[in-house]
Amino acid sequence: MKKVIWILVIVVLVVMFGGRAWYLQSQKTAERVDNTIKIGAILPMSGIYGEEGKDVLACLKIAVDDFNRQHSQTPVKLSMEDGKYDSQATISAYHKLAGEGIKYFVVYGDNPSYVLAPLTKENKTLVMGIAAADNVTQLSDWVFRSWISTSYSTKALADFLSDDLKIQNTAVMRINNNYGKEGADGFTKAYQNNGGKIVIQETYPQDSRDVRSFVAKVLDKKPDSIVVFGFGAGLAAVINQIMETGYDKPILSETAISFPNTYEHVANNAAGVYFVEPIIDSNYQGYSDFATKYKEQRGKPAVAIHGFSYESLKLLAEAIISSQPQTTESVRLKLSGFNNKPTMVGKFGYDGGREAHAPLAIKQMQQDGTAKIVKE
Repeated sequence: MKKVIWILVIVVLVVMFGGRAWYLQSQKTAERVDNTIKIGAILPMSGIYGEEGKDVLACLKIAVDDFNRQHSQTPVKLSMEDGKYDSQATISAYHKLAGEGIKYFVVYGDNPSYVLAPLTKENKTLVMGIAAADNVTQLSDWVFRSWISTSYSTKALADFLSDDLKIQNTAVMRINNNYGKEGADGFTKAYQNNGGKIVIQETYPQDSRDVRSFVAKVLDKKPDSIVVFGFGAGLAAVINQIMETGYDKPILSETAISFPNTYEHVANNAAGVYFVEPIIDSNYQGYSDFATKYKEQRGKPAVAIHGFSYESLKLLAEAIISSQPQTTESVRLKLSGFNNKPTMVGKFGYDGGREAHAPLAIKQMQQDGTAKIVKE
């Protein structure tokens, strides 16, 4: 009988201490889960900008791996949804990710950043928009830009055309969307303030690959230069079809001309085109490793927008782990307070706002597909 009692006592003790050990372990596991930083990515993985979305996703994944190696106690978990560069698909992707408890997002493109702005105000969720359109950040205090704004880049382009190339009249061709309109309007304002004259502004369809009739109307005005705003294959079509005519005066564009997915459509036709682009600091610690990994994954070199994509996730994650208390409001204030932070895209910061500040350069495309800096 005593033997049975002792066995029962031992069993009870084992259950008690074993149960406590299990409870403590489960608490530690729960704490680790709570420390996980959830970030959502809404990217165009299909549709006309699908390749750009895949490029950005590669950058974000590299950033997650690098961040998690340095912050193993507060790792990032990245969840991605295809926004298709479509308003309804973008909203659906947002609601799905928000339903998983995600409050922080990296979003690619002007249109997706626009349509999510009202939702960020309503739900107090934070978006890092890899977007150029000027009013993206004006629609919500919860949207940060992690790329350069159109007005910032077009002023640099206008100043170069006026001050360095000494050209007093130009034509403008712009894609028929908000990005094209803002680019053309921003450039026109800056160029006219410099005393320049716009001889014609021509709008070409976003999806058209034959723009010869639009090019002909522009060339009929005999401009001393042509400034082209566009993206992807549409921009490539304009450059190609201007070059077909034998036009031998300066052509200028924005940073999209250097994107590999655009350049592959223009081949050597882009040689000589001037464009404005942020500076990649190849001497920055970690850049070489990032560039190697990116090329291994995507089979092409990284350009400035890929550096911004990588840094946007790391900056957002840094703001989250360094905020106390860890609320979206405190993260918003922390991110806004970043200033002159060393990154692969130069000294980066928001100077108390939500507009990204990073150094720019005027570059010129070369025959081999590389770009040469002509002015910083």
